[in-house]
Amino acid sequence: MNRGLEFLTIDVTHKCNLNCSFCGKMVWDSDYEITMEQVENFCKQCNDVPATCVRVSGGEPLTHPYIEEIIDMIAVRMKRVIHLATNGILLHKHESIIPKLNLIHITPYPGVNDAAVAKYGELPNVNLVTVREYYDPLYDPDLSIEAARYLYSHHCVRSMVSITSNRVYPCCLAEMLERTRGIDKVHIELKDGWMEKWESLNPLPACQHCLWG
Repeated sequence: MNRGLEFLTIDVTHKCNLNCSFCGKMVWDSDYEITMEQVENFCKQCNDVPATCVRVSGGEPLTHPYIEEIIDMIAVRMKRVIHLATNGILLHKHESIIPKLNLIHITPYPGVNDAAVAKYGELPNVNLVTVREYYDPLYDPDLSIEAARYLYSHHCVRSMVSITSNRVYPCCLAEMLERTRGIDKVHIELKDGWMEKWESLNPLPACQHCLWG
């Protein structure tokens, strides 16, 4: 499967200041938090990847105690466009990073983060995007490999990969599905030579159990 690598998503934490019903990251790995050494390894392993953008995500990435240092390291070491996916509630504590980010995706949750949406929503590098706008889910328990390829290429993640502290996944939900549904392994280790293995990684087991269906 020829999967482009236009976007790299790095999950810096699974901790969050909210508890959304559609997100199970805190349920199965609420203590996960990337270290600065692991961020450095991410920069080393992915610096030669032909990706134009690094997307910093979570959990809620702004709960990470070293989120500002993480943004700085990625900016200096990788020299890519940097996106931040956040609910925006804690952005007032980290306003120094706003000009360093090319795009900030704030997901509006009416009645929950209205103040953040109102304060930052009009900034030129802020994009207000609902959860469903990220995905166009196609759920089918009998999904064929052709349909999975189409789903992966045109819908959920397009040309994005999701990276945790030491693993590379085909999408942001694959790790959760792998660990909670007992599906076949859908990750590779983030170490020397991972790009050669990436092309042969099959996302089908995750696509067949996609929670967005």
